Amino acid sequence: MQHGISEFSGLMSVLAEIRPKNDLGHPFCENLRSGDWMIDYVSGRLISRSGNIAEVGKWFQAMFFYLKQIPRYLIPCYFDAILIGAYTTLLDAAWKQMSSFVQNGSTFVKHLSLGSVQMCGVGKFPSLPLLSPSLLDVPYRLNEITKEKQQCCASLAAGKEFCRRLKCISQ
Repeated sequence: MQHGISEFSGLMSVLAEIRPKNDLGHPFCENLRSGDWMIDYVSGRLISRSGNIAEVGKWFQAMFFYLKQIPRYLIPCYFDAILIGAYTTLLDAAWKQMSSFVQNGSTFVKHLSLGSVQMCGVGKFPSLPLLSPSLLDVPYRLNEITKEKQQCCASLAAGKEFCRRLKCISQ
């Protein structure tokens, strides 16, 4: 990717690099000032999902409507404020659902606990083997395509970088 921004760093990491230096000359800030595609991409990507994620996307879309009304030179600062506000709110919500050890723990413990959120999830098309019918409380969902009831269990997420490394190891 251009300008030394890592392909795997994510939007929050890029903004975290810019914020302490107040680097409004950063290429990402210039991108935000020159048009709305990134702003629309953030909300649109979430809206294209279903459920609560889509609702978060609609909230971003509503916030970004107002963002687009301000002078272009202010967009990077307020874009960051909106995202960091939502991000910290989501972090707090995640931690409140965790044990008291995490809730009352150090910053290290809280950040470590995010691995349980970031590395586990329910895929849209899980290819996990069925769990035993004798297990109680196995979650189910309706498959959007087949409209059939299917087990809905969390699994470990292997990201792009992990898969790329595995490919190198296996060759």
